[in-house]
Amino acid sequence: MTAPDERGTVIRDSFSVPAPPELVFHVLTDPDRISRWLPSSLSAEVLARDIVRISSASGAADFQRSAVPAELRLGWTRLDGAPMDADVRVEDSGGGGCTVDVTVRMAGEPVLEPQVRQLLRNGAERVCSDVEDNLTAG
Repeated sequence: MTAPDERGTVIRDSFSVPAPPELVFHVLTDPDRISRWLPSSLSAEVLARDIVRISSASGAADFQRSAVPAELRLGWTRLDGAPMDADVRVEDSGGGGCTVDVTVRMAGEPVLEPQVRQLLRNGAERVCSDVEDNLTAG
């Protein structure tokens, strides 16, 4: 779903992962695993435990990550003041699986929703793959 708000465009999406929510949250918050699940057109450089530089063909931006483990919630905020942030929440969906809800907020630039949704889908596929690798490695 996409909706405008006072900060610009808000894009929401959800995806299911056949794994316990705590494991999925761990994969999403482990700084050493970011590059494994980040969409393939992006790369990550961990500058500090909660600061990550995300690069693409069009440039790079630094993000502050903030995790709330008790709520299985993770936030990303651009550090350069550009109006872009994201929230991720992992929720138990029963049967050993979970749902990952993603909200991306952007303003100030034309938002190409299909491209953002494709990045979210690609990231979701990579999260599922990384979680599956983690489950089969043990």
